[in-house]
Amino acid sequence: MEIRDKSTGNVLREVSENTLSESLRILDAGKVASAELASLSGADLARGLASISLSTGNFLDSISRSISVETGIALKSSRDDVSRAAQEFMAASSLLSASMANYTALPTGPFDTSLLSFYRRYPLGTVLISASPVEDFSHTAKVIAAAISSGNSVVCVPPPLAPGPFEELKKIVDSAGLPKNTLQLLFLKNESKPLKKILKSEHIGEVVFLGSHSEFKKVMGGATRIRAMISGKSASPVIVWDDSDLDAAAECVAQSAFTSYNGGYAAARKIILREDSYEYFRNRLVELASRISVGNAVEEETDLGPLPDGSYASEVSRHLEEALGKGAFLAYGGDISGNFFSPTVIEYLPPDSPLLMGYPCIPVVCLEQVSSMDAAIKAANRFSTHSQASVFTSDIDLATSASEKLDFAEVLINEAPGQYSGLWHRICGQPEGQNEKIVELREEFSRTRIIKLKK
Repeated sequence: MEIRDKSTGNVLREVSENTLSESLRILDAGKVASAELASLSGADLARGLASISLSTGNFLDSISRSISVETGIALKSSRDDVSRAAQEFMAASSLLSASMANYTALPTGPFDTSLLSFYRRYPLGTVLISASPVEDFSHTAKVIAAAISSGNSVVCVPPPLAPGPFEELKKIVDSAGLPKNTLQLLFLKNESKPLKKILKSEHIGEVVFLGSHSEFKKVMGGATRIRAMISGKSASPVIVWDDSDLDAAAECVAQSAFTSYNGGYAAARKIILREDSYEYFRNRLVELASRISVGNAVEEETDLGPLPDGSYASEVSRHLEEALGKGAFLAYGGDISGNFFSPTVIEYLPPDSPLLMGYPCIPVVCLEQVSSMDAAIKAANRFSTHSQASVFTSDIDLATSASEKLDFAEVLINEAPGQYSGLWHRICGQPEGQNEKIVELREEFSRTRIIKLKK
């Protein structure tokens, strides 16, 4: 498998795909490691995770550069991503320290506790993680930290065309004082026969797939016996109401759609607006899009690097031409050169266009006008197979009412889709106090980002 610089197209090196026999040996080594991990005390695991966190921070520059070169994510976004990854390991370490008196307890804290609870039910043995090239590094780190914290070894199938960051992470884990083979790498293509056979074997206890639903179906095939969790990037709807700070909303949307599109949990794609605020928001978004610097991912001034998958460019270009032929209007952008795609704002896009529901890593925003909040919610719910939606408004009652009607796992208020906000933990980390905490935040609502996690 050729590893290329996504910005220049130059071949960096080649990586050989593991055979089935090699893969099974790696998984057998994982079984041994998981038995050793399960026997460690919470204190030992906490120290190992803390060591991983500190070393990840120490190697931030080299890991960030590796991410940018191999995935096309701009260097400034890669640095943020690696910093978050270091924080995930430290958060898992802190949680273990807090729960040493009762190893099976689930504490609350600055960590995605839903992932931790998934693993802490019981040790699963070896957890297989399949990572997508458009998935952020910190999201994978979150899952690895959760698995290790509950005594599971991890076998990670890194993106076939972007394994470098994971090779560096493996070296860090190897030196953290944890059992040998706590983290191993398996070099396989998603469509490879060895991977499909592995998923039907008895060698793994869990599969975590970080990628799209279509990719998940291809990989898993008929492997229904295995416990599996899918968590992938999505293109998400955003409702911007006319009582919100339109400038702030436009900045958040531009950040989500144009500079974090291939380095975040989700990206803004469909923007739903009232007629009264539509023109102002569109013009403001176009202005912000025009400021985005597109170029080589490792150059400091770059905001938007190349697409992580070269096949996207020709497909997206074709779908864009089809949409324009059906009446869509290009308000800004649409320029595709090689692997580079400029920030793009589209109006009147046909509802069946693949640009809406597919391709979560393209820097495209589609605008739609509605006359009421009910109509906005209906338009947003067409995306209900995705994970996040957003509402921008200065009325907390309207926001909370809308969040109950939106068919999404997470509804973000005054924040565009992307990474989790720190306030998620203040509001949702303790479900029994959720309503009271939302009320407490009324006074600071206009300047605070809130995430309401639905049960």
